[in-house]
This record gives sequence, C-alpha cells and structure tokens, in this order.
Amino acid sequence: MLLCLFTVKIFDMKKNVLLLTIILCSIGAVFSQPMTIYGMYNDASGTPNNYLLLAEMDAITGSITELDTISEVYAYALSSSTFDQTNQQYIFKGMDNSNVMKLLARDVVNDSTVYSSVNDYTINDFQYDMNTQNLYALGNYIVDSVLVDPFNNTYQYEYASRFLQIDVSNSVATELSLLPNIRAFAAGNSSFDANSGRYIVGGYDSSFNEKIFVIDAATGTIQSQTFLNLGNGEYLNELEFNNEDDKLYGIYRDNSQNLMAIARVDIGSGQVEVLQPLANAFAFIQGGSVFHQASQRFAFFYLDYANQSRMLVYDVSDSLIISDVAISGTLAEIEVDNSAYAQLKYGTNSIEENGVNPSITIFPNPAKEFTTIRSDHPIETIQLFDITGKEIFTTTGNGNRKVQLELPELYPGIFVLRINTGGELISRKLSIRD
Repeated sequence: MLLCLFTVKIFDMKKNVLLLTIILCSIGAVFSQPMTIYGMYNDASGTPNNYLLLAEMDAITGSITELDTISEVYAYALSSSTFDQTNQQYIFKGMDNSNVMKLLARDVVNDSTVYSSVNDYTINDFQYDMNTQNLYALGNYIVDSVLVDPFNNTYQYEYASRFLQIDVSNSVATELSLLPNIRAFAAGNSSFDANSGRYIVGGYDSSFNEKIFVIDAATGTIQSQTFLNLGNGEYLNELEFNNEDDKLYGIYRDNSQNLMAIARVDIGSGQVEVLQPLANAFAFIQGGSVFHQASQRFAFFYLDYANQSRMLVYDVSDSLIISDVAISGTLAEIEVDNSAYAQLKYGTNSIEENGVNPSITIFPNPAKEFTTIRSDHPIETIQLFDITGKEIFTTTGNGNRKVQLELPELYPGIFVLRINTGGELISRKLSIRD
C-alpha cells in the first residue's frame, strides 16, 4: 500500500508522473459558476503534520475557500478517495497516529467525521455510484506463487484484481467477483458510468496488454475488455466518465514526443482522440482529475515546467480551456461535488444520516414568489441551487421549524433546496412556475 506523506516528492522521469508518498440530454445551460472540488492539501513549505488538511477549492479561480483539519489521521492512501454525491461526504482511506489504517467519511458541509472504521485489507480506486448510492473498489488476491528461496521458504506472488462493494459505515467489503484477467492498473485510472451501473478501469491483462475493462457493478462480471489504440511510449491516465455523452476523458501522454494532452476515449473501440495539447504540463499527481457533470468540465491538477502547481479546467462541450491558474501548494486525491446533478438526474432527493430522516414539507411547490418549509427538527440553514449546481442563495433558519422563503426572480424550471437541520442534510426539488 502506498501512503501519502506530504513531505516527499518523487518524479518518475520515464512516465513524467509526480508521486506523493507516505505517500440532462443536457441538464441545462452552462454558466460561469463555481466548480467546487476537494482534495488533500499540502502547503508550499512541505512541513510535515500529524493531521490532514482537506481543501475546498473553486477550480475556476484556484481559490481555496476552506481548509478542514482532520485530526484523526495523519496520512492517506494513494488512490483511495471518492465523493458520496448523496450525502456530500469525502471518503478516503487514512492512517491514524497508531499507524492503523481506517476508512473515513468526512462531511464537507459540517466539517465532521461521519464514519471511521478499521480497514486492514488492500483496496484501491473507490468509485461511488451516484444513481444507486453504492460504493465500489478494486482489491487483490494471489493467483500464483513461485518458491524463490527454498532455504528461507520465500515465495514470489502473482496478484490479480477482485471487485468489491464497500459499506462505508463499517468498512465491510463484499466480494462480488474475482477478476483474474485484470493483473494491474494505474492508480487513479478508474471511473463510473452511473447511467448503466458500470465500473470502468484502464489496466493490463494477463498478457500485459493495455485495455479498458468494463465491469457490471451489480454482478462484478466483465462486460467488455477493449484494447487501447496506443503505440509504444503512449499512455492514458486519469479516466473520467461523462454521463451525458457516454465517453471517457483522460490525460494522454506520448513520451517520445514529450506530449501531454486531454483526450477523449471511445469505450467500444478503444480509439483515443487528442482534444487539447497541454504545452506547459510537465508532471501530474495520480488521482488529480475530476469531471463536473453539470457544466461538462474536466479539471486537472498538474505541475508546469517551472514546478508551479496549476489547476486547469477544460470544457468538453465547447472544446475550450476555461481556466488555467497557478495555485499555492499541492492537491492530491481530488474529488468534485456533483451532488446537485445527482439529485436531479437520478432522483436522489432524500439525504439521510445516522438513520434519521426528519419530515420536510414544502408548500407551495411549484412556487413563484415564495415557498414555506416545515420540518420536524429545527432548521439551521437553507441553500438553493440551480440545475447546474450553482448556488443561488443561502439563508439561515434560526432554529425555527417553519421558514418562509422569499424567492428571487428565477427562470421557470427545477431547483434544489438543501436544508440543514442540525446534522441532517436534506435535499428537495423545488419547481419554479411562470
């Protein structure tokens, strides 16, 4: 297991990869909006800490809007993060001060740890299904062994992958299948198709051919394995699935040409199409990309040739770089908040925590100038989002169980109300009429 320590930076010059070790139809128009991402942050000083910093950042501006101190753990595992798009929880695997590995779920709204349980088995490349709200990952198992030192009874083992469903509340893994033909994969090189329930990973088969493997998440069976149309010295990393066009996007590298680019991949044919060369990109951290579904934007953290950290945002619909900004420090294990998109596209309306779902009523709905929210529990805050995830406003409930909202002038359509009732976060659709 590779652990992320914040103090060591290693360049793989062969692959130009920077490793850190302790290591709907379109949903709506694209707005110039905040694109909120989260990631493990290390400031420019490189000073080691006995805690982790989870950064909240506007990917467009590169501005860090909040730093959340996670005191329970001081290190994280590479390629172990995902984002619970229903409950707005950043999920990752970390090591506590007793060097015990744990699986944690961090509430990014309240900056609190919801779940923390011992996780003592190998697990990588978490993917959250925003449709079914299930968590999946890849583990490994021994497929063969060779006795290399009979005097010391030492064996060399050969591993393959296994497909797991994870209960984040207690870290229990249910093995769905063994995948003997997936022998290896690059960290951070998986994604998830929430439309069809498919776990997608770029990896190597038993003959070390590079392929795109598509796994049926419900059964764990491999639906397809397609050769990638790549030549010698060409690689594909940082895969992200677009639920609107059913294509994969990622980072293409041609080491012979010293080229790094954003690319689109056809899953069926394995054809790789270069979309946007990145002339200034020198290296990247595995797990350093995300895809914002509502705005159709691919965000990528990289280092330029001056060793400056940068965040680039590329609009795949308009084939346009939206921003490419310098940022202070480094980010790893980056995730994006697609919760508003998930709630509208897949109907994940109710958000439950700790088994409690307070009754929420909204009337009138559809509304025009005002609406009233009633709750069985005191209301702390209310947020309103449009269908792209852009926040319209935030207001306080002052602990009242009934709050009348005066609505600004809004275009007719579907919006999302997010209601915080003191530890419970509930989302409801609000229709605005003519």
